[in-house]
Amino acid sequence: MVAFCPFCSNILFVEENVRGQIQFTCNEIDDVLGGEEAWKNVDSTEERCPECGHERAYFRQLQTRSADEPMTTFYRCCNSECNHTWPNAIPSMAKLIPIVSSSAEEIAIEYLKSGSVIAVPTDTVYGLTCDATNASAINKLYTIKCRNEYKPLAICLGEVDEVSSWGKVEHLPSNLLEALLPGPVTLILDSVNKSLDKSLSLNNKVGIRIPNYPFIRHLACGLGKPLALTSANLSNEPSSVEVSEFSSIWDRIPAIFDGGNLGLDHSASTVIDLSEPGLYVIRRKGAAYKKLINILTKFGLKNKY
Repeated sequence: MVAFCPFCSNILFVEENVRGQIQFTCNEIDDVLGGEEAWKNVDSTEERCPECGHERAYFRQLQTRSADEPMTTFYRCCNSECNHTWPNAIPSMAKLIPIVSSSAEEIAIEYLKSGSVIAVPTDTVYGLTCDATNASAINKLYTIKCRNEYKPLAICLGEVDEVSSWGKVEHLPSNLLEALLPGPVTLILDSVNKSLDKSLSLNNKVGIRIPNYPFIRHLACGLGKPLALTSANLSNEPSSVEVSEFSSIWDRIPAIFDGGNLGLDHSASTVIDLSEPGLYVIRRKGAAYKKLINILTKFGLKNKY
């Protein structure tokens, strides 16, 4: 994957920041701004540094795009030990963490433990996720996405053998779960865990996801708890297969874990209700729809409608 700076079009480099996190960095920003001399005797303002959290930053304005577009404000942290420089035109590139980084999973798990909502890749589209047992984090997720509070979220698990801890599976044909999961499907089952937040169930049913994508599954296993999961976009907007496609909400998220382009198909998971013995109901057609129907038919299940 090659990423380019949206300001000077130079190739972005991958480096480790002061917190030990891997980020994309443009080494040309200071050259575009005129180097160190250009920052002397400039004014400062109240602007939090995305790198060290310092409350003030120097600022300058430059015309980086066409003349009929607004000027871009660049900031430099007033903390002399940091001196981080960033533009305000797009969310800080420091938020982008490549999942190929050896520390990406560890960083993501720490964010989840702290109650943060983060963006992650899945086997279908990019998702927003948080600790499913943390009510405050779930509320943040709804706010970030502008999601109707009456629309429940799915939970994401790391392993197939965990499904029975959250949904009723005794009525399902033997080995059906293993045939469907991991995969691009959300299974709706009767909930068997009374500790689930009301935002994660509807009519005593729960949606369960186990994506065929190691990164997010490792997060669920590392956290030791299910993840609340929904697509990374504002409600009623198209889903995203690249991080740039949900840049409108970057400023609401502390970290975006970049897995590159996930594919050309923007379809989210297919949602299948398996709560009734011997029957299935398609609640949403999505990725791998025909393949999933073939699996259900093979195991003798019939479409309720």
